[in-house]
Amino acid sequence: MIKNIIVILMLVVLCGATPVFATAADPFHLGVGARPLSMGKAFVAIADDANGIFVNPAGLGSLTSSQLISMYSNVTDDTSYVLLGGTHNTDYGTLGMGLLSVGVGEIYTTSRDDYGRVVLNSTFSYSNQVFLLSWGKEFLPELLVGATTKLYQENMDGISGGRASGMGLDVGVLYKPFTNWQFGFLGRNFIATPVVWDTGHLGQMTRLGKLGAAFLPNQDITVGLDLDLQDNNPLLWHLGGEWRPAKFIAFRLGMDQAAIDPSTAITNFSTGLGIRYADFEFDYAYCHDTDLTYNSQHYFSLAFGVLRDEEEKVVPPIEVTPTATPEVIEIEVIEIEEVVQLTIIEHTIKRGETLSTIANKYYGNPALYKEIAKFNNIKNPNNIKVGTILKIDLSLKDKLKKR
Repeated sequence: MIKNIIVILMLVVLCGATPVFATAADPFHLGVGARPLSMGKAFVAIADDANGIFVNPAGLGSLTSSQLISMYSNVTDDTSYVLLGGTHNTDYGTLGMGLLSVGVGEIYTTSRDDYGRVVLNSTFSYSNQVFLLSWGKEFLPELLVGATTKLYQENMDGISGGRASGMGLDVGVLYKPFTNWQFGFLGRNFIATPVVWDTGHLGQMTRLGKLGAAFLPNQDITVGLDLDLQDNNPLLWHLGGEWRPAKFIAFRLGMDQAAIDPSTAITNFSTGLGIRYADFEFDYAYCHDTDLTYNSQHYFSLAFGVLRDEEEKVVPPIEVTPTATPEVIEIEVIEIEEVVQLTIIEHTIKRGETLSTIANKYYGNPALYKEIAKFNNIKNPNNIKVGTILKIDLSLKDKLKKR
């Protein structure tokens, strides 16, 4: 597939000088991140790690720690596919930077001799790179928004006029109206410039709308469904799930549709796993191509900064041992009209949690996140870190009932 795209681009570049519009090669069509790929690319409504840079930047707003991510695959024997990304939390939201790179070496140019035989003339290499700068922020406890600016660069080394560049803007939304359900939207290349070649030819970036829904019945299971809306393509769906039976391992399955013409789609299957150790996570994905079996691929990702979930810790009661004394002490009995027992527990913030979800868990009302922030002297409720230990006053719920 990659080489077919390259041949088409070569024809566009080398045939004449009249500017024309053609579809630019977009490495996002290959998929990004071993974890999303193993889940059938159903990740728009999940986007709970650094893969959000590439899938849905709104998800970056839920990250409470900085992360690094990388992926590598040989798409064909001589085609490499690399992904790099990182995030950093600020008071104004989470920032992300990323790189997608596809490279092909030793592509031959040919001609025919006087006898009509094909003759090899020379070779050239092709590279396609996308640089990304992302931002995501939680504006409301249940609403996150984000955007990604992208710089496209294509290069045919050794071909005259074989350089091109363009820019695009992605916008994303993540909506969490319920505890176990969340929804996502991505507008890929929502705003885009043409990809301009040195020859004056123009390539048009593909615009794509993605709608997603995710169901999280508990912290161990995630199920996602995405729909792709694109001109001149059938409606495509992606379905995937993740099961984490233990903190250190996750199993994933997915079904991924791909268009083979404007009215036909095929369904491919994927699987994978994730292994977590301390702050590292290794992800593997195998994507089976139903149409071209030899085109099935293996993908490997390594992430850093994915903190382990911690169990809630309950502060044990303080045992008071009376001291013996030979003296006789007179005790004045005081009547107490009301005795309030203050019960405080500790809660360690987990990946994906916000103060609103924690308030809803203990008090049944997400709006009480301000009380938790005040009780723990947190100045910015939107900037909390995974692993931070919060003190939860369980008596607050009873106090509010009496008001």
